[in-house]
Amino acid sequence: MEERTILIAEDDNFNYLLIKYILEKRGFKTVHAENGMEALEIYRSPERPDLIVMDIKMPVMSGLEATTEVRKSDSDIPIIALTAYALPGDREMCLDAGCSDYIAKPIDKDDFLNRVERLLSDRS
Repeated sequence: MEERTILIAEDDNFNYLLIKYILEKRGFKTVHAENGMEALEIYRSPERPDLIVMDIKMPVMSGLEATTEVRKSDSDIPIIALTAYALPGDREMCLDAGCSDYIAKPIDKDDFLNRVERLLSDRS
């Protein structure tokens, strides 16, 4: 099985380490961006990730802005939006911006992994 790379765009170090642990324990390679601008730089690099986990509220450039930029050139890469402040309408806002799926924090490990694997298998 080919190793899949997942970009974790998350400015909170604890949340990043938790998501990294969950994904790497399942066998995924991870790369980290601390803001939306870094996420775009990594996405545009030659080692383009297979999936992006995008925190919505980040410094420099928000996850929604970064998602909008990615979608200008790529409608296929799966992007899972993460938000700590799940308010009515947040899911729709994320999906309207181009996210493939939406998860509110704190994340449920099994649900999260199921969504990641489903989105990656849809691209195979």
